[in-house]
Amino acid sequence: MHYNSIDHFLTVQYDTLLTIMEAAQREAGGHYAAYTAEELHRNAAGDLREVLASVRDLKVDNPALHASARQNMVRGLDLDDLIRMGQAFERGFEVLVEKELQEQWELAAELNRRVRHLGTRFRSNITGVKLDQTIQRLTEQ
Repeated sequence: MHYNSIDHFLTVQYDTLLTIMEAAQREAGGHYAAYTAEELHRNAAGDLREVLASVRDLKVDNPALHASARQNMVRGLDLDDLIRMGQAFERGFEVLVEKELQEQWELAAELNRRVRHLGTRFRSNITGVKLDQTIQRLTEQ
């Protein structure tokens, strides 16, 4: 199939990307392992909506990501689960792009560049929240 834009690719491949997101969450384990199949699907769909919006706009809502990470931490979730999930999704995304866009190397390169950039920003934000927690713990002692 020939894709005429990033949006076209993401729209056509939505179901496959959702499968990749679910697989990434399963692979990450941790708190994701406690989800039922329905909960995992619902969570993956929500996460994918955010990821695809970021890929389309090449923007990360840093304050919202920080707030979400802090909420997850307060709820007792290991933020490393999020990092593992993000890395697994990025790998799966790149495999899909390589397979689907063999003849459209410029579009493939742009999609991979965007996902790597956003993945790096995501991990940086999560790591920042983890560092804030460590600093707070050390200053309270």
